[in-house]
Amino acid sequence: MRLLINTKIGENRGSSRIWLEQAAINVLGEPGQRLAIKVKDNSLVFALAADGEVLLSKRTGRNSTIEKLLVEVRDSHLVKSINKTILEFFPHSKDLRIVVQRGLMIVKAGAISIKRLFSIETLKNKLKNNAYLSVTSMYGGGCIFDRALHETFDSVGLETKIDLFIEREKVYVDSAVTNQPELFSESCLIVQSDAQELCFTAGEHSGCDIFVVAAPCTACSPSGRTVKSLKMPEDDPDAGNAVVDILKYLTLYFPPIFVLECERSYKNTASFSLIVNRLKNLSYNVSFEVLDGKDFGGFEPRKRIFLVATLFDEFDFDNLPQYSNIRTIDSILEDVPLDSPTYKSYDHLKSKLSRDKEKGNGFSMYLHDGSERNLQRIIRRLYSKAGSCEPFYLHPEDENKFRLFTSTENARLRDVNPKVVNGLPETKKNEILGQSGVYTVFTSLFSELANLVNNLKSKAA
Repeated sequence: MRLLINTKIGENRGSSRIWLEQAAINVLGEPGQRLAIKVKDNSLVFALAADGEVLLSKRTGRNSTIEKLLVEVRDSHLVKSINKTILEFFPHSKDLRIVVQRGLMIVKAGAISIKRLFSIETLKNKLKNNAYLSVTSMYGGGCIFDRALHETFDSVGLETKIDLFIEREKVYVDSAVTNQPELFSESCLIVQSDAQELCFTAGEHSGCDIFVVAAPCTACSPSGRTVKSLKMPEDDPDAGNAVVDILKYLTLYFPPIFVLECERSYKNTASFSLIVNRLKNLSYNVSFEVLDGKDFGGFEPRKRIFLVATLFDEFDFDNLPQYSNIRTIDSILEDVPLDSPTYKSYDHLKSKLSRDKEKGNGFSMYLHDGSERNLQRIIRRLYSKAGSCEPFYLHPEDENKFRLFTSTENARLRDVNPKVVNGLPETKKNEILGQSGVYTVFTSLFSELANLVNNLKSKAA
């Protein structure tokens, strides 16, 4: 029988120690026997020996008749044998991985600690050698979030490339690689698939420096839950288990930087709690905040939850500069002819407004004349359907007509370069844009993150 124990270096009277006390390790030896200490392959090996430094003893627990073997390894034992204390032998990890078998105990640094150290050192070496930082993008959509990362980091001398792009929608993949090829590395692996179907073979993927996730929000928004009749977002058979794929990647590859964004309601889900708790368990520095596009000079009052976790520093959302929009909506408008068929009376929406007022439903139409500095409501994913709660632009001369904002205006209203959706049908353009966010929020976030990375670069030099 063998026993694998993950534990931590303890402390007693100012000195470090390794302490094991349980019946399951009785296989190691008998009370009164001793263990000699040797070093092998960065591990401490304890083997039975008559002249060993560590004495095995026994103890019976309080209110119990089960006899437990007790092993206590002190700093003094190691200093005598190998001239090092426990912390000197394990300088990068307080986590230990201990294997106990008959007559033998092997102590190594914890596997998670080793992964964490390797991840940070890999990032430092890349920064020192000015190599590009590898990005994995999960649920990447039209790569608008990824573009903000790329442009912001590039502006301060940090090159990024997507090495793994995971997106199941064919039209999104085609748009991203056609309109933004500069985001992808020559060796990028594009996975057009559900993330839950990921299973890499040897050599296909080895991790990344920055893991970016634009988590699916169709199941966590109040409207999404209502439409799908969900008690909780995780009940959604389509996107409810996204958290599993996110955590699987984090645990397997330990990226030194992790960034997640989603609709603000995601903060109140079980999925978000699982991600935060797991990140903390893995010793990430975790920060998150709900940010409003209006606070970052945007037209759109879009609120999104952002989470930033790193293995090397604490991200401070208070460092993000906030400012109001001084532009008006008419400054971003295209030259749409006044007799354009896009201007309509939308009588069915007006009738719905009257019916809802009679019912006391509080329905209101969101009409803009161009003088506003902010939209009254966000532009959603299915904007092209011209639903009852969409933002519209009033006809300048006919108060009975109004129109949807064009996809180009849609992009400008969130400070996104319209070229990112070139060549797509109007419905798909609005769909990709409606799933993104306010670009100035993205760039502010990544600018602060770039500062943290450059600080690490200075220390690594």
